[in-house]
Amino acid sequence: MKNLIATVVLTLAAVPCFANDQLEAWGAGSSTCSRYLDDYDSNFKAAMLNDVSWALGFLTAENKRRVSSKAHLLHYAEPEKITAYLVKYCKENQFSTLYQGVVALSNDLAK
Repeated sequence: MKNLIATVVLTLAAVPCFANDQLEAWGAGSSTCSRYLDDYDSNFKAAMLNDVSWALGFLTAENKRRVSSKAHLLHYAEPEKITAYLVKYCKENQFSTLYQGVVALSNDLAK
């Protein structure tokens, strides 16, 4: 049963996220902050692992893109720290997406 639930969640996470009719993110990044907080509150480990893995991939790509600016984003790459940041962000921005939360994290790390 857990595998079925995880499969459904991961499949739904592949829905694209749009803002102003422009594609923002695919995968877990398209999830809403309210869904992220629901998964966190219910301790849904498969969904949380998927979300943190997506965030790590995003931060890795941003780190590569920002290589000329000397901003090293991966020093914050511990899953617990990412989760704590996103929980705080999502509590303050429940109508945002996980993508927007990870962008905020990336920008904060680059300061």
